[in-house]
Amino acid sequence: MVRTQNRGLVEDRGNYIFESHRIKLIHLSETEFLATWEYFLKYFEKGYSFTNCLLVVITKLFEDNIYIATFDKRFKGLIPVIE
Repeated sequence: MVRTQNRGLVEDRGNYIFESHRIKLIHLSETEFLATWEYFLKYFEKGYSFTNCLLVVITKLFEDNIYIATFDKRFKGLIPVIE
């Protein structure tokens, strides 16, 4: 929404994600939350947000065929990224 300011486009993309059989939604457990918190504190000086740390932790836990679609160049080399 921040980039497009277009509610219709955001709704369209959101519905695609929710209805897609190719995209898996992952619900965060307490264990995953705590692992993310530890990663966030460990790499705090690098300026990663908690959300970015969560993406790194999740990709490491679910190694098989998981990619992150992002424009954030800081992920390059950390995790598999679709640009």
